[in-house]
Amino acid sequence: MSFLLLAIGFSSCIFITFKIFQQFNINLIQSIIVNYIITVVCGLLSIEHSYSYIELLNKGWIIFALSVGALYVLIFFVFANSAQKAGVAITAVSSKMSLIIPAIFGLLLLKEQMNIQKVIGICLALIAFYFTFQQKSKTNLKYLCLPLLLFIGTGTADTLQKMSQTQFVKGDEIIFLVIAFSVALIISSVVLLILMVRKHQIIQLKNIAGGIILGLLNWFSTLFFIKGLNSMEVSIFIPVFNASIVTNAAIIGYLFFNEKLRRINLVGIVIAVFSIILIAVS
Repeated sequence: MSFLLLAIGFSSCIFITFKIFQQFNINLIQSIIVNYIITVVCGLLSIEHSYSYIELLNKGWIIFALSVGALYVLIFFVFANSAQKAGVAITAVSSKMSLIIPAIFGLLLLKEQMNIQKVIGICLALIAFYFTFQQKSKTNLKYLCLPLLLFIGTGTADTLQKMSQTQFVKGDEIIFLVIAFSVALIISSVVLLILMVRKHQIIQLKNIAGGIILGLLNWFSTLFFIKGLNSMEVSIFIPVFNASIVTNAAIIGYLFFNEKLRRINLVGIVIAVFSIILIAVS
């Protein structure tokens, strides 16, 4: 349970960080790359023993690490485009509702324990996500493929991380993250170089500072997320984690960033809290 609480705490801080980035006009792509540099460095400093290239290639989880790293970048760019073209509301709903993919995977393929409380809790969590992000906005139908890709991408990344747990030996969590973040760093760096050439972007100090803060938060949130998946059933961990992030984001936005909540949003928060309690006691 401690890993779950730590993952929720650091992930909630990432939400606050992105809101501050927006206020100070920090370049997101530049800060994301610095973020990946920090996560890789933190990972390398945390490794307890060295690995040879042959040893890493023979690890059963290496394909999962490479795939998750590529998905990290893909999800980020799809999220940005979906928010701009399909709308923030449907983008947020698609991202959070993706929990149904690893949850179903855990129940059907990993044979995790099923009971009526867990089923009701998961269903209520999905309803809560929809209510919490319900807004008055219209979406262009030709852009609906973006939130669909986000739904599939986020759910696939979470599922791959869970699948990799079956291949882990003690201590492999750190090197798994190092490889995943290294792949994300390489891909995002290529994207930045293209943008610097085409749009003449200049690297700024504030973007580097923001990336360092984001990287530290990202490292610890992901580390505790992985450890939490390894210590709890995915059908419990994922819904509780996402419901908590949704609730925290709504409350923080209302209290500190003057984001207005509609009545249906408040109903969604209440349902989310109830679903967390229901799933936890199941």
